[in-house]
Amino acid sequence: MNNRNKIFIFFLLIICILGIRYSSEDREITQLEKIIAEFFRPAQQFAMENTRKIIVFMEGVSSYPAVREENERLQEQLDKYQMELQREKEFYFENIRLRKLLEMEMTSTLSLQAADVIGRSIKSWDDVLIINKGEEDGVDLYDGVMTYRGLVGKVFYVGPHTAQVRLLNNRLGSVPAMTEQTRFPGVIEGIGDGSGLLQLTYLPYDAPVEVNQTIITSGLGELIPKGIRIGYVSSIQYNEDGLIKKAIVTPFEDFNRLEEVLIIEQIHEVSP
Repeated sequence: MNNRNKIFIFFLLIICILGIRYSSEDREITQLEKIIAEFFRPAQQFAMENTRKIIVFMEGVSSYPAVREENERLQEQLDKYQMELQREKEFYFENIRLRKLLEMEMTSTLSLQAADVIGRSIKSWDDVLIINKGEEDGVDLYDGVMTYRGLVGKVFYVGPHTAQVRLLNNRLGSVPAMTEQTRFPGVIEGIGDGSGLLQLTYLPYDAPVEVNQTIITSGLGELIPKGIRIGYVSSIQYNEDGLIKKAIVTPFEDFNRLEEVLIIEQIHEVSP
């Protein structure tokens, strides 16, 4: 035992003795006792304050397991509520998307079929979708694929119950298009730089194509119907010779966030 502990124990004994002395007799305190009491008053106060802290600390230690168990239970409940809230948000946004797709199916003159996006191609993650409808569901090669915002691509592979969709931002996903305002034709295709932007190509330098004009499908080729919105012209670029220009087009739909789509079914004439 070191000297500090011995001194502390000595002070505690003196305080205890004085306490017993004061409480055991009903008499006046002598001058010497007053001096001793005054001398040891700071030590007595220090001992009392630290005793209270020790009591509080020991109570905290004894109740720690119960408090920890309660905190763990409350944290589990909080995690559960957060998961339920996130699930409700997902249901809410999915309901909005599906409602808009349903409205398009009911009001459009096109023959449309809804499908879910169930994956993306590993080789072409940014510009190829896999959907849960295929040949058995009436999906054909080169069917157009759209959302309520506009055209997003066309089918290039069909399996029995799935199909792959090449998005417009793929360089191989070109579609005949034109400006809605001036009806000037061109071909819409991906730029291929990962930006998600499109380009309207094969435009002569004096073509009436300007910024903010809307680009729609032209219907040429008879695979994708005419008049489906694609995007808007965000800038014009000229070739070095100045004879040909192209329009940079920002699509109305974000190709990276597709979860549900509409397949534009081709109309097959039945021979008599």
